[in-house]
Order: sequence, then C-alpha cells, then structure tokens
Amino acid sequence: FMRLLAMVYGIDEIPTVVIPLLNDFKLQVGKEKPTTADGTLYATFNDTPVEITRDSILTDEGKLTPELAYKMAAAASLNPNATTLVLSGTVEERMTLFLAAKHFNLEIEESSIPVVPADKVGPLAAAFAAFEKSAGLDRSTAEQYLEQPEPAPARNQAPAPEANSRREPFMPAFMPA
Repeated sequence: FMRLLAMVYGIDEIPTVVIPLLNDFKLQVGKEKPTTADGTLYATFNDTPVEITRDSILTDEGKLTPELAYKMAAAASLNPNATTLVLSGTVEERMTLFLAAKHFNLEIEESSIPVVPADKVGPLAAAFAAFEKSAGLDRSTAEQYLEQPEPAPARNQAPAPEANSRREPFMPAFMPA
C-alpha cells in the first residue's frame, strides 16, 4: 500500500512519521493495482472501501467514521498535487472530514464549507472529540465546536437577537480545488 501510494502521489517515499497512521489501509482484494501515477489505488480500512488517486480520496457515503476521516486526511497531507481540498458528502461527513483535515493543517476550499445548523455542530464535534481522546491525539480540533452554554441574559434585558452564525467547514472526499 505505501509503495503504491507514493507512486500515485509521485513522491519518493512515505515519511516515517505518517506510516503508523496509514498502516491500517489494506489493498482491496480482486482490484487492479495502479501501475502509473494516473492509476487508482483501491484500499480498505476496517472493511470500508477507499479509492485514492492523484486528485481525490473517496469512500462510500455513510461509511465515514472519525477514525477513517483522520486516516484519509493523513494520506491527503502527503499529496503534493493537492494544495486546497474540496470537501464533499453530507454535512455530517464534510464536518468530520473538516475536523480531520485541521489536524494536518490542510487548506480547504471556502466554497465547499457548508453552513451547519447550530444545533448539529455540537453533537458532530462531540463524536470527533471522542475519537481524538480515544486515539490519544495531542490536540483537539473539535473542542472549539463543542456546545458552549449560552450566557443568561441580564435581568430586565431582552435576549440578544440570534446572530447569523456561520460555522467553519466540513468533508467523504478530499479533492484538490
């Protein structure tokens, strides 16, 4: 897998620091292996199919977990062909991908960042934060999106009108812009 990934990305080798993050990817049985940088690398992660090309990393809709998103982001971080990522999938999938990409300081195309309803941000961030904690990651990208209690309005004051809150982005495919 590592040798083929390096070939598809056109790099000499996978940096040692990233290898442990990619070790759980396995080549898909029965799928053709790429022979050039223009090929598609068919892999699996915990029986979930993943397709990696020079231009994208894709998985099946509804199969994305925080752990898989993190591994996909690790792979995307190695791609010298991808300067800005375009996120795709459902809002939930794009948020998960966004949080994973932030761990690797990947740039995300602004137009692919959806507006997430405020009531959905906290629960989605909590799921990713649980992954971060269980994986022992040294920092959390989800923490800032966890629900914060609203301050109570001062006595004899009307509650402030709700601001048009735009939350930051979200990604089941990483694709260069």
